[in-house]
Amino acid sequence: MAARVRAQGCPIQESRSFRAGAVTMTSAPVATGEAGRGHVGLRRAFIVGCPRSGTTLLQAMLGRHPDVFTFPETHFFKKAWGRMWRFKQFGLAYPPAAAHAIAELRREVRLDGSGPVAPGFWPFFRTYGRWFTHIVDRACREAGKSVWIEKSPIHLHCLPDIVRAVPAARFVHVLRDGREVVASFYELCLRDPTRWLGQVLAGDKQVYLRMEPHDGRILRAVIARWNRDVQISLHRRGDPAHHLVRYDRLIADPVATLRPVCAFLGIEFDDGMLEYWTSAPEVLGWRAQFEHMQKVLRPLDPQHGAKYVQVLSAAQRAVVESGLLDGGDLDALLGEGAPA
Repeated sequence: MAARVRAQGCPIQESRSFRAGAVTMTSAPVATGEAGRGHVGLRRAFIVGCPRSGTTLLQAMLGRHPDVFTFPETHFFKKAWGRMWRFKQFGLAYPPAAAHAIAELRREVRLDGSGPVAPGFWPFFRTYGRWFTHIVDRACREAGKSVWIEKSPIHLHCLPDIVRAVPAARFVHVLRDGREVVASFYELCLRDPTRWLGQVLAGDKQVYLRMEPHDGRILRAVIARWNRDVQISLHRRGDPAHHLVRYDRLIADPVATLRPVCAFLGIEFDDGMLEYWTSAPEVLGWRAQFEHMQKVLRPLDPQHGAKYVQVLSAAQRAVVESGLLDGGDLDALLGEGAPA
């Protein structure tokens, strides 16, 4: 590492640049202390959950609120390490990967080319995390909004990193019946294995490229992913910085479900959120082209759950129900009548 490493958290005074793949990053002065503290009244939130749980739907709804700034998912707190996850335990980022993550973030939040670009060649992850906050705060303020919401399901596995990097971050967890999630997730793994299998098999291409399309390990891996993710969310139940939302209740009664979410975020309920599909293309970005995202571009369909029977055989459903925590039933998992 050619660049001299200075004390973590110190402001960068000099100007320098380096080349990281196709991205040129130039350091610029940043304020001391936590990024974004000067943004008085700005609120920051993350929507997280297991993939196929309804996180995009909730984001699209909240994105219609006049006080909310949101944007396509960034995966930033995963991308900053790239394939170098072993760096994480030492509090380090992988600078080339973090450089690209910063550049992609600026595009997603639609910042122009002016102003600071990135913190330079710094190895500490916390530095990049602070710049994430700095960039999104700035984009939110330029949009004239008071709340920004980032939605990347994988950030459920990065909660401690986000808490350290983003002051006063709040988290909205979306929970969906495990059987429905597994059926939807499994179907996508079969339809587009290159894109989806890495999300359930830790990105080990050598493993999933050897699998047959209907390999039982894929189904078991999807089951394990839901179990792991829902346990992370349930562990935060009752934490004032975390709020749990049930997908089935969001579909059945969006007004009653959205009101407490709005209160949690410090905003008033707005009827415009019910017409979420009008802003969904902006939230989806390039992902709007995918078939599995088309429901977010249409009004709510109260009929759901049929995919579980359509996609999985009786034998597969038996494996799912025996493998999921409490059979994947949220009422059983949360307690009958317990608020989410």
